[in-house]
Amino acid sequence: MDIKKKTRTELKEFFKANDKPTEKQFADFIDAGINQAEDSIVKEQGSPLAIQAEGDEVGTQEVLDLYTSFAKNSPNWSINLNPRVKSEDPNSNQSGLNIKDTTGQSRLFIKSGDGSIGVGTIDPVSKLTIQGKNNRSSLAVIDTTKQNAKIFEITQKDGDGVLSLRGGNTEEGIHLSGSKEKPSFFLGKVGIGTSSPDANLHVFGEKAILKVTNTNAAGAVKLGLYNNEKSWEIEADNTSGHLSFYPDGKKNNRIVMMTNESLFINSLLKVEGNVELKKKLYVGDRLTANNLVVFEKDLTIKGRIKTSINQVIAFSVSLSVHTKGAKNPLNFGQVNYNMGDHFKDNNHFIAPVKGMYLFTMCMRHNTDDGDVGWRLRLNNTGFVNGGGSTGGENSERSWLIAKTKLHMNSRTVITFLKAGDKVHVDQFGSGGNDNYSSGFEGILLQALT
Repeated sequence: MDIKKKTRTELKEFFKANDKPTEKQFADFIDAGINQAEDSIVKEQGSPLAIQAEGDEVGTQEVLDLYTSFAKNSPNWSINLNPRVKSEDPNSNQSGLNIKDTTGQSRLFIKSGDGSIGVGTIDPVSKLTIQGKNNRSSLAVIDTTKQNAKIFEITQKDGDGVLSLRGGNTEEGIHLSGSKEKPSFFLGKVGIGTSSPDANLHVFGEKAILKVTNTNAAGAVKLGLYNNEKSWEIEADNTSGHLSFYPDGKKNNRIVMMTNESLFINSLLKVEGNVELKKKLYVGDRLTANNLVVFEKDLTIKGRIKTSINQVIAFSVSLSVHTKGAKNPLNFGQVNYNMGDHFKDNNHFIAPVKGMYLFTMCMRHNTDDGDVGWRLRLNNTGFVNGGGSTGGENSERSWLIAKTKLHMNSRTVITFLKAGDKVHVDQFGSGGNDNYSSGFEGILLQALT
């Protein structure tokens, strides 16, 4: 800045005693002062110093330039009003106070009206808007107790926002990226729904606490082993809803939990301990019934398979009415107990497992018009212990006959049954029996493999 003004010392030389100042010297004296009318600076009595900005209100109005030295051509800092958002557009003024540096870039702007603040921008879009440069920190919080380390920082890189939290040192504990292609991470324990996590991720909630979905049939969850490239993937099929587990992307070697409560294993299964089964076990056959374990490949077991016959299989039933004449099957309306629920429809028993069974029939004759008998039938057409015959001596191995009134008789049979075999009582003859003393009972003695 070129300042052609006289100093105070120079001006005093013009007005010494007996000197007559010239017109030029009077002009220099007047120009050396501040004129409130021309210089836009006013100081009224009882009021603060007032400065009027230069320029029209429709454009940028300059107020104050700050120099470290008037020898410089440009000010170090300037204060103006109503700066333009776009320098080439005269109608893009923002009403407010602006501070710019020697490059002409705005460094701090306060918008009139709502008081929004812009740092690095004169067009704030929120109460505080910070516009930074690539690879430059936009906002930082420094903890002086940690050697001025940045404990909270917002930066941007290639136009993507990044938020970082540090534990008082240079290592980021939390790194959140605004770009889905760039990683975000947490170091340390994270609690969701809890303020005291005891694992790297601790999720707590009263209802469903974790929901994982995917846009296609690919594995939605991948579990990796520590210091090992091998991994497991968990996949929920979009169509069937089956849940699959498979290693290293090998979908042919998988375990599938089906929606019908079946378990499908398409690989070698090795069991070195005991296996306890409370329901059916099928090997080598793909079945669709509920509660099955299905294998399509080898099953190797080094221990023993134990069927849980702590679920005792036994029943005791009685007649609920006097019954006369032929009845096939004979209905027992009084169920005393049915442990395992394998006596069905009040008239037949279904063997749940292969094994040795014991059956007892007890009947009392109560009429005078002929005998009455019971036969223990197997799978509707044969007889228990009768070799599948329909008559003859073999069929009589499971017969029970009473010929006279008040005659009571019983029969106990031990037999081998396969899983699914059906046993029921067939009544023949013309006589009748007494419901109070006539019944049918059975029990599984030993399950066989």
